[in-house]
Amino acid sequence: MEVKKLTVKHISDINKKPRKQRAPRVSYAKKQSKTMNRKAGTPKSQKKTHSSSMVVGIERSAKKLKAALKDAPPEKAFWFNNGPIVKNLKEFRDALRSITDEQFDHHTQGKRSDFVAWVEEVLEDIECAQKLKNVPTREHAAAVVDRHIG
Repeated sequence: MEVKKLTVKHISDINKKPRKQRAPRVSYAKKQSKTMNRKAGTPKSQKKTHSSSMVVGIERSAKKLKAALKDAPPEKAFWFNNGPIVKNLKEFRDALRSITDEQFDHHTQGKRSDFVAWVEEVLEDIECAQKLKNVPTREHAAAVVDRHIG
């Protein structure tokens, strides 16, 4: 049996604890490019196909339309000054087309438009209310609502 002569260096190597192996550092941009689809901004595993995105778009449109045609309770219907009483956005759009400019001005003067307040608070359609905030005419308001309900 052969005996090796141990030196101080060998003894110090024996007493050392093994180092933990670290993963190599990768810059954030490289990590992101590996896991993200840059154009869509979604992880590749969650990337939607064309047909599934169409279904999601149709579902979103259906929900938006359902919300847009939501009826207000009778006690919270919108009463145009000397004009029609409306309970949803479709009736509201039709009424905007039939009222006079004086009736429109009656509801849009002051700090806050009566239309915006009703759409936001009663119908709870904040997106449509935001679009109606600065409409100058009843025709423009009707067009905004028409585009919103599709």
